[in-house]
Amino acid sequence: MNIEHRRVKKIREAQIKDGKVITQDAFAEEIGVSSATIQKIEQGRLAVSLDIAKAINAKYGVSLDYIYGLADDTHDEASTMFLHLKALFEYRGDEEHGTHSIIVRKSIVDFLQAYEQATNLLQSGKIPEEAYTPWIAKIKTDFNVAFKSEQDTGVDYTLIEAHDYAQLVAKIKGELMDGTPKPGGGKRNGIG
Repeated sequence: MNIEHRRVKKIREAQIKDGKVITQDAFAEEIGVSSATIQKIEQGRLAVSLDIAKAINAKYGVSLDYIYGLADDTHDEASTMFLHLKALFEYRGDEEHGTHSIIVRKSIVDFLQAYEQATNLLQSGKIPEEAYTPWIAKIKTDFNVAFKSEQDTGVDYTLIEAHDYAQLVAKIKGELMDGTPKPGGGKRNGIG
């Protein structure tokens, strides 16, 4: 039995409901797989697929590094953050042309700009907390809808390109953090 088999069992056994360890059936249901799948994993007869590991991560916040034995900390923040970043940004390196690119969904840029605007207004005292809280809730709702729509259609990305990694980082800071587009950035549709 590999470490990931033991770790999945350990994660399940750490889940207590009504004073008892949850069953394989309940654990399987919570992560969206069959109880036979969990039984085979815990017996070491079935590999822990990435989809199953991601489902465990999503439900219990346990890092993939922990599941696969790369870390002893169940809540490795860097691993969890990396999963989220991969969903938001795509990196492409083109050695032939000497370019590095980050593809960023338009919804992410719009979300960051709206969040920054609302936060700046709150911090400057131009809007009260009572206006800020529902505004942020609306910004989050709008982002969720737009992000899902982009996933379904595969369009509306912002492309940031540079000839070296340092230039790429500088452009990301300039274009995403201050909301002011810089030369070299642009929009591409249909990238997916």
